[in-house]
Amino acid sequence: DYGVTYMLPKTEIEIVLQATKHTYTPGEFCRYADRYLRLNNVSAEPEEFWTLDKIETRIAGVPDKDNVYFVKMKDKTVAPLMELTEDGIVRSINIPFSGKPAAKTPEANSSAKMAELVAKEIYSIRESKNALLRGEADNMPKDGAQLKLMLDNLNQQETAMTEMFSGKIKKEPKTFTIRLTPKEMKDEVAFRFSRKLGVVANNDLAGEPYYISVTDLKSPDVSA
Repeated sequence: DYGVTYMLPKTEIEIVLQATKHTYTPGEFCRYADRYLRLNNVSAEPEEFWTLDKIETRIAGVPDKDNVYFVKMKDKTVAPLMELTEDGIVRSINIPFSGKPAAKTPEANSSAKMAELVAKEIYSIRESKNALLRGEADNMPKDGAQLKLMLDNLNQQETAMTEMFSGKIKKEPKTFTIRLTPKEMKDEVAFRFSRKLGVVANNDLAGEPYYISVTDLKSPDVSA
């Protein structure tokens, strides 16, 4: 038969987790960070760790494979006015849908000497920035735009050299989506999160549990 097969949606709770993976890479002169730049607690070991930045909950309609139906059409129908989502859920009937779909290290002595030279260069850059801000530089810029350009350039140089002592942290944002079928639940584990591993399975004790409670109010508001 000619027609359209579709599925009814079922409601699920969606938990969207915004997390960030941090990757720390030690600087070449990390051992001299305190001696030359007064930077305390600078680690010489690489490290990876996660932070959980935001948690959102929302309701989502997903295809219900237990409710699949078939609509028979007349043989001569050119285009049935029934539109489905990519998941096979009915989006519109008899009315074209106008909305847009959702988008988818060297030797110690030489190292110490190099670290000292780089540290001196950092202090020299800082002095140059202060001279520009006070208007005492030998070659003062002609206008504010040129001043900003010079300061930005000095800041970039200072940051790059300072990271040779402090190390660098690369940040990678990640999004995790967890779906739960709505039912009465009290303090059930929705997911687990580990600073070392990020989002882990519910039964993975390496992560700290985050709980969810759902209460059926049994009194839907149909006035709207």
